[in-house]
Amino acid sequence: MGSIKQGRSYELAQELFDKYGKTYITNSWGKTVVHTCEPENFRAVLSSLSSKFIVAPLRHDALEPLLGEGIFVTDGIAHENSRTLLKPVFASVQNRDSILLEKHLQKVIDQIPKDGSTIDIQPLFQSLFINVSAELLLGQSMEDADTSRKPVTSSANVLKPFLDELRKALKLAGLRIFFGKFRFLLRDGQKMRNACNQVHVILDRMIKGSLNSRTKSRKPASAPKNFIESLAEVVSDSDTRRSELLNVLLPSLDTTALALSDIFFQISRNPHVWKRLRTDVLELQEPLNFQTVKSLIYVRWVVNEGKTMSENTNAKLTLS
Repeated sequence: MGSIKQGRSYELAQELFDKYGKTYITNSWGKTVVHTCEPENFRAVLSSLSSKFIVAPLRHDALEPLLGEGIFVTDGIAHENSRTLLKPVFASVQNRDSILLEKHLQKVIDQIPKDGSTIDIQPLFQSLFINVSAELLLGQSMEDADTSRKPVTSSANVLKPFLDELRKALKLAGLRIFFGKFRFLLRDGQKMRNACNQVHVILDRMIKGSLNSRTKSRKPASAPKNFIESLAEVVSDSDTRRSELLNVLLPSLDTTALALSDIFFQISRNPHVWKRLRTDVLELQEPLNFQTVKSLIYVRWVVNEGKTMSENTNAKLTLS
């Protein structure tokens, strides 16, 4: 707990790996926890032996008030049902990611100081990818959303209140996971309900606005649909729609944004890497998209290496 409060949990994790090796076992509040930074173990848990590992006992009770019964917190039949539901929905969403990324990336660049002063880039990446994901999934970014009715916010920009409340809920959920069967000691029920309710209110209004917008525009049935429009065709329950949306929106806040923050942290301390990356990208003759990115071998090497370095400081908690 002390390392979490001091903001050095990653440093402590690395120290423990250095001391005990790439895989070791601890007892945390009466629960056996396996910590690993071994790539083969990650591959087994996430891919080759994924069916042997479960997440619901670890995540469900802590995250269900926020995420509902979605793909991120369930196992077995419930997990497969969510996958079956979401797969065709994603297939129907047009591949507009690169266009949206360019639009919102420019806003992030505009916020970076031009005088070379030090900044915390992680919040900028979190805002970037939550906006890109929201626009791809809902047809509007958090910055463009109009959910101005009180008490959520008096501003048309819901990004800050949404992220503030979501972080509160995730922090409380993290503590619940950490304390396990002793989570009753936290006495956080009201705080969790309040944070989750604010997140749900904002998303419910955005979902309603997105669906109403398509109805009012009288677009033909053949017109491209965003995620929530496609989901609404197969799911009528509003709580289920919101839960599925949150479960696919959450990784944009953590996985992608945190990985890139770590990569840029390392690049800023290795100017020769930055120079090579810049040279390779500037020499690209074609427009930058998903296909041309694959041809940038050095970029891929840097991303893969950055992910590896980031994973080495993280403990993987799973139940088998």
